[in-house]
Amino acid sequence: MKSPGRFARGVALAGALAGMLAITALAAAGCKPQYSYVDIPARDPEGLIRVEANLPGARIYVDDFLAGTVAQVRRRGVPVQPGVRRIELRQDGYHSHYQLVTVVKGSPVTVRAQLLPVLE
Repeated sequence: MKSPGRFARGVALAGALAGMLAITALAAAGCKPQYSYVDIPARDPEGLIRVEANLPGARIYVDDFLAGTVAQVRRRGVPVQPGVRRIELRQDGYHSHYQLVTVVKGSPVTVRAQLLPVLE
């Protein structure tokens, strides 16, 4: 088996260094990975889910995919395709909230949740 040439090793090293520099720069800037919208085909979303809850840091899951926190989606909502969607709100130390909603084209759905603390 022939070993890679000098050029191929240089390209691989340059790529690895660029990746490490990008990660280091993001970490130094205090950036956290951003979650994309839910993994439901949303190229041309025709439906919208709005979420209101007592905990702005609660994580919102749509059909088991993270959509963001209540604070992150407060203004824009969560764009989805029409159909029945399972909504879950989670916050450490609190009971989760589950709800099934039917999303209709052009008619936003609002989910209102009051998460209660877990008593020990």
